[in-house]
Amino acid sequence: VQLAKFIESIPDFQMVRQKLGCLVKIVESNLFKQPDCRDVLLPLITDQLSGQLDDNSNKPDLEACVQLLSTVLDMLDCKDV
Repeated sequence: VQLAKFIESIPDFQMVRQKLGCLVKIVESNLFKQPDCRDVLLPLITDQLSGQLDDNSNKPDLEACVQLLSTVLDMLDCKDV
């Protein structure tokens, strides 16, 4: 929960690539394999992706968004998740 609050505290228009890269590393970690943690992290990740892709005032970092989405889908496809 604290990790989610930290990620949410970073404004959507600042440090976009770093924030999405951090989320990729979180998804790749053992933390994401735990169902309780994943229940908290998945809504956060989808909100962050949605916020980036819906933001008309700033150009979204599509490469970072695709990397995060790809990593999430790869992890959810694993048998141990």
